[in-house]
Amino acid sequence: MFAGAILAGSPLTARRSLGRYNRSVIKSAIIVVLLILLCGGAFLSRPTRQGFEEYLRQQASGQADNPIARWIAGIRLDQYLSEVRFHDRLLWVEVEHGGKTQFIGVFSRFFRLHSGSGSETEGKPALREAETGKSRPFAGPGN
Repeated sequence: MFAGAILAGSPLTARRSLGRYNRSVIKSAIIVVLLILLCGGAFLSRPTRQGFEEYLRQQASGQADNPIARWIAGIRLDQYLSEVRFHDRLLWVEVEHGGKTQFIGVFSRFFRLHSGSGSETEGKPALREAETGKSRPFAGPGN
């Protein structure tokens, strides 16, 4: 028993219990490498202003049925695009209209934040449904 107590504190047994590498350091290094790769991917795949215009034109083309409605939608879209401010951040982009951020673009995708009605409960669907007393079915991203 006395010999075991002496060996428990010896450098030989301490080295054997730690192993060859410190696992927490390896885990931290892997996390750091993955985080760097994630940030690099976000930086390299930031959407552009041209991509935003294409995204909006694609969204508008699916909503118009006849040529006159498409023509009017195109005019409104051009007016909207002339009024928006495009903020290019390091890892994402923000599209601002009327002093509010309307869209965020990251990883080559745009996500709508506000639908544009100006309601105070805009970003809170549960509050909006509670006020109106109606619930809406999920209509997909951006709606």
